[in-house]
Amino acid sequence: MQIRKGYIFAVFPIFYVLLVARASLDPVLNYTKVGGIGLGALLNLLLACLFLLLLLKKNSIPKILFFPWVIFSFLTIISSFWSPNFIQSLRSSFWVITYMSVFFIPFFFNDPKKFFVSVLYLIAASFIVPFLSVCLELVTNTGGIVSGEYRISSTFSHPNIFAFYLTQVLLSVLALRTLSLREKENIFGSNIGLLLIGVLFLLIILTQTRSAWAITLILLAVHCSFNERRLIVPALISLLCIAAFPPVTERIVDALTSSETYYDPYATLNSFEWRLVVWKSAIPWILESFWLGHGFNSFGYYFLDFIQLEEENSFDAHNMYVQYIFDLGFIGLASYLILVIIVSLSLVSGRKIHCCGSLIVTSFFTYSMCGLSDNISFYLSFNWYFWLLIGAYLALVFKGVVAK
Repeated sequence: MQIRKGYIFAVFPIFYVLLVARASLDPVLNYTKVGGIGLGALLNLLLACLFLLLLLKKNSIPKILFFPWVIFSFLTIISSFWSPNFIQSLRSSFWVITYMSVFFIPFFFNDPKKFFVSVLYLIAASFIVPFLSVCLELVTNTGGIVSGEYRISSTFSHPNIFAFYLTQVLLSVLALRTLSLREKENIFGSNIGLLLIGVLFLLIILTQTRSAWAITLILLAVHCSFNERRLIVPALISLLCIAAFPPVTERIVDALTSSETYYDPYATLNSFEWRLVVWKSAIPWILESFWLGHGFNSFGYYFLDFIQLEEENSFDAHNMYVQYIFDLGFIGLASYLILVIIVSLSLVSGRKIHCCGSLIVTSFFTYSMCGLSDNISFYLSFNWYFWLLIGAYLALVFKGVVAK
């Protein structure tokens, strides 16, 4: 039977605590790993089992969404059997299953509007511990941060993951502020909300993650254009001030100008040109196993076979779509693109059903856009929050709850 309460913490406190705490757990979970597997795998299994239990009780999921997710997830699992690293591939495919789980759990709630709002608060609440951690980081690494030599990462294993997570917190704060302005007033509609937006903006800048900068600017532009036009001028002034900050200038210049690279000390490549070299070098390998790929998350394993480096460091594709066609072949990439198209069309058609619709649609398109230059699909905790929010909104769309 379906869950009768709208708010997740009234029904599944363990699930709620898990999602609130997930942004803070990486340092703890990393200490429990043995052979690359630790308590994090147990949490993933717990989440997948919760979804399976709900699915067996009552399948309330639209088939148009369910089958693309199942097919894509199945392909990631089955590809593990011809992967050069079976355990790593299977572990990575299980991440995809958790994304599918958090995406569909909202469909089992009878009051999707309340659930959607509770998810916004959930993501905002998850920021408390990472915020305290990053405050300590700012105090202990002030010199490196100001000079641009140090990138903040808080409780996350990499600055990029922290940056993309912050964009989800920013999205939730902007959505809650929109709710306060258009429906029921809340604390995020006050000056506290503006202060939090400013703090998040500054922290995203200090991660030095350019893709997250782009997401932030687009989200703020959409929010200001549709909800608070009075913030346009202050936002532009703040942007000009931030642009003068040396680390920001250096990161922008680095993306546009060529410099020495560890790929070839005699070549001058900027970060985009370096990515192009990697992608072009992978083409023969992609064609070699065009239909089914080399196995999920195997790009990094083969990296040094088609890119000659003096060091022994391997890298992922820095492009979600190149990664998928290499790992899963044309069939795997096509299955993911079909999923993306269906989700996109569903979001666009339901963008007017709620006052936060434009922000949610924007979030999904920026995610797909940043997949062109980043390994965004492998950022586990960030993807939990991202797909949960997308699923919560689509549950609202498919159940036809109109919020005026």
